[in-house]
Amino acid sequence: MSIKAMALVCTVFAGGEATCVTEFYPSTFTTMRACNEKLIQWRYYELPRNKKIVLDDCIITNDTYIKTK
Repeated sequence: MSIKAMALVCTVFAGGEATCVTEFYPSTFTTMRACNEKLIQWRYYELPRNKKIVLDDCIITNDTYIKTK
C-alpha cells in the first residue's frame, strides 16, 4: 500500500487560454500527513507562476498502474 498525491493543475497561457490536467506527484508517501505536507509545498513553492492547483487530494493505493512523469 502506498499513498499518492494528485492534483488538478490549471495552466494559463499568455493569450489567456487555459487548460487543466490531473497530475500525480512523482513520489509516493508512507503517511497521509507527509503527503499533505508535500501538496502544500508543491502548491506554494514548486509550481511555476502560470500554474495553479485547483483541487488536490492524497489517495491510498496498492495499484502500480498510476503513471507519473
